[in-house]
This record gives sequence, structure tokens and C-alpha cells, in this order.
Amino acid sequence: MRNHTKKNEGWLTKTTAAGMLPMLLVQGLIALFLVPQTLEARSETRREMHWEGLPYLLDRDSTVTIVLTEGGAVRSDSVTLLDDSIHLHRITMATDPKRYPWGSEASIARGSVKEIRVEKLVGIARKQGLMLGIGGGSLLPAAFGIRGWGEWSGAAAVGRIVALVVAPVGGGILGHWLGKRLDRQTTIITIAD
Repeated sequence: MRNHTKKNEGWLTKTTAAGMLPMLLVQGLIALFLVPQTLEARSETRREMHWEGLPYLLDRDSTVTIVLTEGGAVRSDSVTLLDDSIHLHRITMATDPKRYPWGSEASIARGSVKEIRVEKLVGIARKQGLMLGIGGGSLLPAAFGIRGWGEWSGAAAVGRIVALVVAPVGGGILGHWLGKRLDRQTTIITIAD
């Protein structure tokens, strides 16, 4: 590898290409954290609809959160729209767990619905993030210059195994999580009278 030497105020600094690789990886990770937050604003759509138009937006592939007029919210992964209410087949989250216990069914009257949030996962950023995370995690031990791969004694062996297994797994989980944030599309529906 080439060495770049720079003379600065009498001090001689020596930077190698291998020494710059960890800093580039850190910059890439920072960008991965900021990009989904920046793009999240575009994935949120607001609509005002009549009750009769809701069946076209409420399908089986979406998570529905219903904001109640009396305060609070209830989330379900499967809903059915009726003439006078919304039937939640399996509640996955609620602000009032005593009234709406997890895993139970409930019907919410039409007049109690203030807002409906429909979340769908669209796109392939989850798969791409997973693959990039595993690849980046696999290169991470080499980037930090772990040397002496030939000796497998004691703590050195444990450190190498951790570097070879944990870094790709952690990178894959992080990449999938960031890709999922990019793939999430939210529609916020206000019911018109």
C-alpha cells in the first residue's frame, strides 16, 4: 500500500490507505442512520376520506392504528370495515391495555374514530440493507487491522470468532432495520363527515 506523507508545521504525519478505511466505514454508518430519517417524511401521506372509501385502503398487508376521539390509540394487523364500526381482529398494541388487551378482538364505533394510520411495507430496501450490512460487517475486522489470524490460542481465538460472527450478524440486523424504515409507507386518513 502506498504511504502518503505530509509535512505540517514541523510534524511528519504518515497515513496509510488501510488506516483510512475505518474512518470511511464510520462515515458510511453515520450516513445509514441519517438517510432513513431524511426520507421518512416523503413516505407519509395525509388524506381526508368518507367512510365508504376506506375499504380500498384497508387491506390484509397493512398495520392499522386507530386514533380515538376520547384519546389514545389502538393498533391491529388485521381489520374489517363495517357500516357502523371497525372490527379489529387481533390487537397488537394499545394505549389502554385494560380496555383493549393484547391479542384480543374489539370493535370501535364509527363516531370514536378520529384518525386512521395505515402502514405498509413496500420496496426492497430491507433485503438490500441486509446484504450490505452483512458485507460491511464481514469487512469490518479486516478494516480494523486484526492481525495474526494464524494463531488460535485462548482469548485471541475468542476475539477472532466474535469479530467474524458478530460483525456480519450485527451489520445484517442494522441494515435490515434501516431498510425497513425506508420501506415503510404511512397513510394518515381523517374521516370526513
